[in-house]
Amino acid sequence: MKETELIKKTAAFLGTEEWDLLIKKISQRSYQFLAPGFSVSSGNNQQAFLRYFQQERLPLTIISDLHDFRNQLHLALQISNIFAPEKKSNYRPLFSKNIEYQDLHLFSRETAAFNQKKAQNFYKEMTELLLPETTVLELSLVVREEEVSYRHYNNFFAEYQKSIFQIELKTIYNQELITIREKAINCKTINIKKLSNRINNILSSVTGEFCSEKLPELIILTPEAATTIITAFAFQLKSAKYRQQILAGQFVNLADFPQSENLSGSVLFDDEGHQGITTIIEKGIFKNPIATTLCLQNRKSSSPANAFYRNNNLESEFTNLILSPGDLSFSKMLHSDSRIILITYLKKKSSSSKKALFSGYAYLIRHGMIEKSIKVLLETSLRTFFMKLKMLSSELKFIHNNFNCGCPYLLAETKSENNQKIIL
Repeated sequence: MKETELIKKTAAFLGTEEWDLLIKKISQRSYQFLAPGFSVSSGNNQQAFLRYFQQERLPLTIISDLHDFRNQLHLALQISNIFAPEKKSNYRPLFSKNIEYQDLHLFSRETAAFNQKKAQNFYKEMTELLLPETTVLELSLVVREEEVSYRHYNNFFAEYQKSIFQIELKTIYNQELITIREKAINCKTINIKKLSNRINNILSSVTGEFCSEKLPELIILTPEAATTIITAFAFQLKSAKYRQQILAGQFVNLADFPQSENLSGSVLFDDEGHQGITTIIEKGIFKNPIATTLCLQNRKSSSPANAFYRNNNLESEFTNLILSPGDLSFSKMLHSDSRIILITYLKKKSSSSKKALFSGYAYLIRHGMIEKSIKVLLETSLRTFFMKLKMLSSELKFIHNNFNCGCPYLLAETKSENNQKIIL
């Protein structure tokens, strides 16, 4: 489109009637396709997101107050046509000083430069740090650059680059198959020694058998084990019909963060054009499900940012689900006067719409010291899981299990059945 045609179209578009209609749609959390390369959607507190897509560059997102948005939009439409990226890269001074910019980089040059030699060194160092008796069935290392496609109902389409560094380790230890996954934007964020220690701590607990004595009432779930439980009940966080089943202490806060720097689940925006945090549980109270806008049409709720096209269907998905950490360190949590079960690893055995049964491994802990490793069965529901949490550690670890989940160590009060099954 020529400059004169664009300005003419823009001037016509910004007429009083059309402009008022646009502002009304933005205020109602709707979204619009404006011109080639542009989309606009609503934010919170009377803000608007204007996105401009340029070839071979990340989208420019301008966050503007609705009162000043008309001028910024008009300027942006002109700049997009007058100044091509190779002609003028520093166009920001032309905009109002009171607007914000949002830059979220999901591409890592370090990951892109991860070659075969580096992969061989990674394999060598990783396998050398594992416990000697470990049989490595598979250690797959995937490094890729992907073109992330964005489109919404107006057939607006754009792409941006995202780098992925992914590890999947399948091992057999004491005749037990253990699978560990890691996923990141930047390969440098994965520390091989820390990852090896995490795996070895799990493998060391696999040597145990079911306990013959009464089990302690206090348990600590590692982020690995806790994430397995949260993943098993993730479907309940996608529907408002489970609202009454989710109750928790005031210290429990759960939210999905689609735009977080260097987290593997991050996206610039979802396929409905939304950005922003989706608060699921706030101070123990269920607030919003993970959903698409279509699911929320008949209810007053904030716009989600979790709608993605899968096989031509718009579905709600998690990006970076984070259970907010607490104040007490894991070390202090572990040094309790009472005996504690530290559950390191869980696998789902069976589930229904209300509860699930997991098998796994753990350590019996007294005064911060390991007494022995044991096998465990754990039965819980999402309702009782959150209700029986007593404390969250200050450490936050990210585990990739179907989706990226950030979770602290969790202290909970339980009861046992036949010295084998833990009821949470």
